[in-house]
Amino acid sequence: MDVRNLADQIVEVTLWEIRGLARSPFLAIFSFILFFSLPSPSIGKNVIEARLGPSPYVVAAHDLYGHIAMQAVASFYVPLVLVVSFILMNSITKEFDSGLAKFYFSLPISRLAIVVGKLLSMSLVLFSIETLAVLSYAFLIEPWNFLGYSSIFEDSLILFSSLFIELLFILGVVTYACMLAPRSWVAIACSTISLYSFLVLDEVLPQAKWYLPPYVFIPYIGFTDLASLVEPAFLAISAVLLLISTYLFVKKIEVD
Repeated sequence: MDVRNLADQIVEVTLWEIRGLARSPFLAIFSFILFFSLPSPSIGKNVIEARLGPSPYVVAAHDLYGHIAMQAVASFYVPLVLVVSFILMNSITKEFDSGLAKFYFSLPISRLAIVVGKLLSMSLVLFSIETLAVLSYAFLIEPWNFLGYSSIFEDSLILFSSLFIELLFILGVVTYACMLAPRSWVAIACSTISLYSFLVLDEVLPQAKWYLPPYVFIPYIGFTDLASLVEPAFLAISAVLLLISTYLFVKKIEVD
């Protein structure tokens, strides 16, 4: 199969999966939780107003995105874990358990395109919801300066890359659990316990808080030379887990 044909199939599967995800009740619940999990915008506004006087405009924008990043990444971690687990359970593990996967994989579509399309659609949908929630929160904090703050490209890039890396890490762990677990409920239990264990460690070992999820993904806060190396490490771990999961998924399809 040539690369162009594979790319076309990936796009086709991605669009197919997005339409399926749009009908999922988990997305509606997830959207509701995200929009209401962030703290009152007045908290962030007080932070910004304290810096607007003697500080340059760029510093105020930097503070705004630093505040939003801290609140968003930390608040999104818990609902992301649950939603990614349940969506992957329905999209991957449950399809094998119910036998629905046999019909899906009997279609004249590359197995690799199916795997990549499923993961890509999930990433795009969840990240879009995250982005919308964050932008809405930023607008509520500073509606008159919203466009000006959003034009600070560097801060915007850091904020949304942090959200994406966090999502990618959760997706990598949950997907890997789905590939290894024999049943849907086992996959959810293993991935949820594994990801929540970081929050427990944050409480037990406060000194390691900024080197573990979700706080390691927060820019500006607790930034040290060591912390600057930890986030790329988690990004690499996420990529490796997704590559291994893709390989296991394709092999699982061939066996079934």
